[in-house]
Amino acid sequence: MKKILIIAGHGEGDPGAVSKWGQEADLARELTNLIYHSIGANVNAELYDTSKDCYQQSKRGNRPRYEKYDAVLEIHFNAKVNKDEWGDGRFTGTGGYIHTGAAQSEQLGEKIVQNIEALGFKRWQIVKGDNLLNMNNCYSLGVPYFLLETAFIDDGDDMTWYNAHKSAISKAVADGVKDFFGVSKSDPNLTALEGQAILSAAQMSAYLKAVNSNASASVLKMIPYYLSEGETEGIRGDLAFCQSCLETGNFTFEGSAVTLDQNNFCGMGVTSNGMKGNSFSTPQLGIRAQIQHLKAYANTQDLVNTCIDPRFKYVQRGCAPYVEWLGIQENPSGRGWASGAEYGEKILDIYKKILLIKTATEETQPIKTFLVRVSIPDLRIRTGAGLKYPYVGYCPIGVYTIVDTVTADGYTWGELKSGAGWIALEYAEKI
Repeated sequence: MKKILIIAGHGEGDPGAVSKWGQEADLARELTNLIYHSIGANVNAELYDTSKDCYQQSKRGNRPRYEKYDAVLEIHFNAKVNKDEWGDGRFTGTGGYIHTGAAQSEQLGEKIVQNIEALGFKRWQIVKGDNLLNMNNCYSLGVPYFLLETAFIDDGDDMTWYNAHKSAISKAVADGVKDFFGVSKSDPNLTALEGQAILSAAQMSAYLKAVNSNASASVLKMIPYYLSEGETEGIRGDLAFCQSCLETGNFTFEGSAVTLDQNNFCGMGVTSNGMKGNSFSTPQLGIRAQIQHLKAYANTQDLVNTCIDPRFKYVQRGCAPYVEWLGIQENPSGRGWASGAEYGEKILDIYKKILLIKTATEETQPIKTFLVRVSIPDLRIRTGAGLKYPYVGYCPIGVYTIVDTVTADGYTWGELKSGAGWIALEYAEKI
């Protein structure tokens, strides 16, 4: 696994550049922490001690062991001669510094800056030189190094934009690092809100009938809207349905702040006890608003349909790309849809139950069963055949009966007869 060292610039008594927007050292540490948590499981990220100034320490001979890393990223905020702290309607932009002739450093810098540009920010420039101590130390060891000048701390337009997009910026930087290393941007251990639905409308309807025998015909009729509205915006509508089941008590509305006639199936606008929440004219529009709100959390892409979500503007775009991060307590940046503990896991618990439902409309192709021996202790059991499905635990060492096989994501998956889920057969021995 590729390894990167992330350094927050200045500190240890040196505030860096200072403006009405704060001190560079403080801002750099905030963003460094966000980037660290955004990188996820596919890159081994390590933070340099944020109580220290890497530059000062290196001058004293205490430089990091850069040779341990595949790249080094240092975070700063820029400043200019003519301050513009209140803004003039124009960005100065983002950029950074690399060593002259360091082709890999340039690739790293370009990946990061291009991703930030794609969010709607302006490119300043990537400056080549040989006059920065940390950069020179990395260059002498052949380690790619990029010093990111995130935005101009004394430009009001830059800092207003930065403060509104810091979570999205951290993800853009993390994705740039992953692009440079050539690894997947998604975390295989988490469940992405983006993508195609896996559950069918028939499965969701069967689940609701099982848990709520009094579910009205109007509720059952609207279930396909979750899939169609989700497909339009590139958001998994089946996960939105599971969220609605959680928020409405499986559409019984018992203990819920909203009622069926509001067409609000996600508690939207209920920000404190006693609040009634938002209302929508039709079930489809209520579901559309929910999908749009989930998209606000999932990414920074423009909406396809006209925005009808009254709370869309309040979301830090892209701060919760995974279901598990919808809960504020579990979100690395402390943001999210709900404050209750394990909010995302509760949604996934419902999802896993529905996933096990077999309906008459599902096609099955029975195969001859066979036995496999599992000899490793950490073979994951997933809810479906593929890496996009969440894992529910580890398969104990032993012999198991496989009742179905599917090829996906470069593996052959076998369904356990017990119904516990699917395992990658490459890590088991056929008997």
